Amino acid sequence: MEKTNTITDWNIKESLFKKLFWGLSLLVFIGMPLLSSDFGITGDELVHKQNGENVLKYLQTGGADTTYRTYKNLYLYGALFDASAAMVYENMPNTDPYTVRHFMNALFGASLMIFTGLLARQLSRSWLVALLSLLLTLLSPRIFGDSMNNPKDIPFAMAYVMSILGIIRFNSFLPKWDWESAIFLGLSMSLALNIRVGGLLLMAYFGLYTIVNLYLKRNEFKNAGINSLSIIGKSIILGIISFFLGLIFFPYSHAAPITNTLSALKVMSNFDVAIRMLFEGRELWSDEIPWYYIPKWLSMAIPISVIVGFILFFVRIKNILKSRDWLPVVFVIFVGVFPVIYAVYKHSSLYDGIRHFMFIMPMINVLAALGWASLFYAFFNGKLRWVTPVILGVLLILPLRFMIANHPNEYVYFNELYGGIKNAYGEYETDYWMNSMRELSLWLIKNDERIKKGEKIVVCTNSIDPVKHYFERYAPNVQIIYATYKNRYRQKADYYLSIPRFIDSDLLKNGAWPPKKLVQSVKVDGIMIGALSEYPDTLTYAGLKAVKDQNLKLATKYFTEALANDDKNEVAILELINAYINQDSLEKANYWVSKGLDLTPNNEDILLAKGLLLMRQNKVREAYDYIDRCKKLNKRNAIAFFYSAIIMDNQKNYSAALEDLQRVIEQAPNFKQAYLLGAQIMQNSGNPDAAAKYMEYANQLK
Repeated sequence: MEKTNTITDWNIKESLFKKLFWGLSLLVFIGMPLLSSDFGITGDELVHKQNGENVLKYLQTGGADTTYRTYKNLYLYGALFDASAAMVYENMPNTDPYTVRHFMNALFGASLMIFTGLLARQLSRSWLVALLSLLLTLLSPRIFGDSMNNPKDIPFAMAYVMSILGIIRFNSFLPKWDWESAIFLGLSMSLALNIRVGGLLLMAYFGLYTIVNLYLKRNEFKNAGINSLSIIGKSIILGIISFFLGLIFFPYSHAAPITNTLSALKVMSNFDVAIRMLFEGRELWSDEIPWYYIPKWLSMAIPISVIVGFILFFVRIKNILKSRDWLPVVFVIFVGVFPVIYAVYKHSSLYDGIRHFMFIMPMINVLAALGWASLFYAFFNGKLRWVTPVILGVLLILPLRFMIANHPNEYVYFNELYGGIKNAYGEYETDYWMNSMRELSLWLIKNDERIKKGEKIVVCTNSIDPVKHYFERYAPNVQIIYATYKNRYRQKADYYLSIPRFIDSDLLKNGAWPPKKLVQSVKVDGIMIGALSEYPDTLTYAGLKAVKDQNLKLATKYFTEALANDDKNEVAILELINAYINQDSLEKANYWVSKGLDLTPNNEDILLAKGLLLMRQNKVREAYDYIDRCKKLNKRNAIAFFYSAIIMDNQKNYSAALEDLQRVIEQAPNFKQAYLLGAQIMQNSGNPDAAAKYMEYANQLK
């Protein structure tokens, strides 16, 4: 920062800031693992736990056991964390594996925070900035929460920060080759690659930064009589060694280190996954998110203290850069911004908030710390010297309050600028990790007399993996079954445990979730993120059974009674609509369509039912409007595209019909009616050969 007496004044306190930094670091390193046992199992953890065990078997058998290769797509990931955790808990047979995993996860999270502070110290040569950076990161609720049970993003973020620190530190010694910093850098990059193939990017960063630094220091090399080519040669060797060390827990690359690693990178760079989620109140697929998805989430997920500091950094960037080597600071900006720009350019498939970009948040925190410190220095000798610390202190209290009040659900955080979780509910995902299921499951085990007596009861849930583990471990007499919220009435059980995931925004906002007869809930700042209900009414279950038995009159009776008890039961409304349509009671069907759309205006199933109702009434143009809305709401709604194809065929718009039909077949390749419709379209369009091929495909299906 500015080279004035204020720097000297602050430097007098450097020893104090250093002690505070390491004291807080020790508390974080001890405290976070102790708190980790409060956190739940996430929806992803089961598969990563299994992958870790598979990779460990591969390593223990010298490569003979290759089970890892056939387990989902996880062979594309490094398994350093998962295999290391498996190595620990397999030697602790009486310990819950997830307790071990969360303990270790918290150690990685604490290390991430400490290394973030050390990175700030490396840039600024100030323990004050290091302390500020540590505080800003510790009091970032999403980083803190994810540090306890996110086995992918937090370990990688730690290795990413270590590597950036290592690159800058190693280069600061040049033209001298410093072995200690070289070893630290090499191990950091290998750690990253052992966790995610994206660690290769850090090796590219290393090369880029070193070349630029060598160019800037060319006169120093010349004066020292050192040939920069020797440094480049040693750096290449360091990178190669790091690369191969980075493959130890990445067995897919063992057979072909270069080819398979690059193949994994290519696949992961264009990760083909489609998960539906709430974003801005709309249900979007992860491969159709807008370009501003990451910036929008960052603006909501980062505390105000960080946002203000980040803005201050760029306001005072000239003052900050003129008193120090500008290259490391610009490099931190680059490694924080480039991944976002690249993801936007590649239109990467993203979901679950900001967690995929957790690794750039420490960079933002470091820059924010520099911004705050610059303001500290600027006003140190004036009458307003305490204004900046007080303002920062007040802003830090905001996330601290949230974390204390809502432990252990810190990761479900939206900052006060956005309006907190109250504004986010129904607009964005909240408990996508299923963290609340631990508290609710343990509450039920403790409070249900039948469970305590060892009687058999049935719990249905839309969060199967975590819930199943809790009950298998603590109450094995309880049977756990799975049902999405949409299909909750198709099962018969005693309780329904649920999170507001994969539920229409309108249903959430209108109070249709959770089901009635709420027993217990988990709330964050007054907003429910997890619910335990006595099982939803048996009338809807009976109605669905009657539909299956083709007794539509009995079904309408049950559904009507169910709606008398709960007028927000969207399942009963939809089934009642379909039952009336199938009985040609179109007026009654239309009445319940109106009721359904009042409750949930963008419900695809009800919109589609309205379209089918209008088709029955020969109002084809109006019917198409509703079906087209379904298509726009969900590009993977095969049934909507199927009926759209029928309408286009009837209107002799054969090219549009075939286009819709192709979408149907892409989503439902074994849907026989689609091929029969294709034969009809081709026959109508005067292409009997193509029609015969569609019929041939149809005849091969049951």
